[in-house]
Amino acid sequence: MILKVTTLEERIIAVLHDVVEDCDISLDELREEGFSETVLTAIEAVTKVPGESSEDFIARAAQNPIGRVVKLAELEENSDLSRIAQPSWEDLERVEKYRRAIGVLH
Repeated sequence: MILKVTTLEERIIAVLHDVVEDCDISLDELREEGFSETVLTAIEAVTKVPGESSEDFIARAAQNPIGRVVKLAELEENSDLSRIAQPSWEDLERVEKYRRAIGVLH
């Protein structure tokens, strides 16, 4: 995904989104490290809240201009079935969900 975004700010958001999503790091900890509110707001926009519907999440991500670009890049990368040797029906269904989300974000 990081290669699909162009600005340094977008790349920072892409990486830190994964950090927040996959590690035990909070936005408050990133704030304490000195990241800007612009970066933190975009990370928040592209990070799903537990219990949030996919539709609500994508609508929220679409509201942040930088987050929208980052989320589009993530979804486009995750939609690439060439990364999977033998795609299953679940993979195809997931890609269809991603493609609907891409349509909303465009």
